[in-house]
Amino acid sequence: MNLGNIITSKRIEKQLTQEQLAKQMGVEKDTIAEWEDDKEYPDMDSLIVLAKLLGISLDSLFLTNNSTLLTAIMKKSNRKTLQFATLISLITLSILLAILLFSLLKDESKLIVSILIIIGELVNLSALAHYIKKLS
Repeated sequence: MNLGNIITSKRIEKQLTQEQLAKQMGVEKDTIAEWEDDKEYPDMDSLIVLAKLLGISLDSLFLTNNSTLLTAIMKKSNRKTLQFATLISLITLSILLAILLFSLLKDESKLIVSILIIIGELVNLSALAHYIKKLS
């Protein structure tokens, strides 16, 4: 039995409509329909809430015949982490560029500050590249 069938059968067993379940979970009715049709998978947080609401264990969800479930959830989780890492990198880049601009305007030790900023940004970008490669 795949995840969608489990969600559907447990939802019906609990005498909930898709709309009622969606409201309890804080998602749209269409989201529940996509999960039940196996078009989309819930993220880990939603999966935990779903298991509690339907009275099923996470083990029973992960031990289904649908081997793509865990992979899909991990990809979703990794995507969020990558977005966060990218945001942090962009913030760091902005700060380093602001420091560089400030140091150039002040005419104080331009070369040393510039070199340190370039090294800092290279470390930042290499860490991001490493993480992206790890996700692939």
